[in-house]
Amino acid sequence: MTESDLLDQIASILQRPDRGSLEPFWAVRAAPAIAAAAAEINGALLARGYTAPQVDAWDRREEYLRAISLYFALLDGIALAGRSSDEVKLYDRRKELLTVAVTVGGQLVTPGLAASGGGSAVGGRTSDVTHSLPYGLDTPF
Repeated sequence: MTESDLLDQIASILQRPDRGSLEPFWAVRAAPAIAAAAAEINGALLARGYTAPQVDAWDRREEYLRAISLYFALLDGIALAGRSSDEVKLYDRRKELLTVAVTVGGQLVTPGLAASGGGSAVGGRTSDVTHSLPYGLDTPF
């Protein structure tokens, strides 16, 4: 998610022809909204025991980053645009982070297993997840 992507989404939601037609206050909200959304995703999934590489490789990371970035940007700027804050709540997917399944490459991953090129049995299948052991000894599950 880039600032331009977020501004394009905001323009679409506000039914503007493009991001260039947005008031200047939207541009200053884009980067902080993206950073806050990334922090929410990282915090929630790391607290559940997922590793940073798993979170970064999560198949649905961009989907959640987009929605939560929109939530933070709109929450901060919607009143300035003369709109209701009720519609902003549609983009708040933070609670879902507490229970959402985390997949990498379509395979369910287990919290705490580093996403890399080994193999982990998940439901009888092999996924691309390995467990890091002390002293740099990596063993596939």
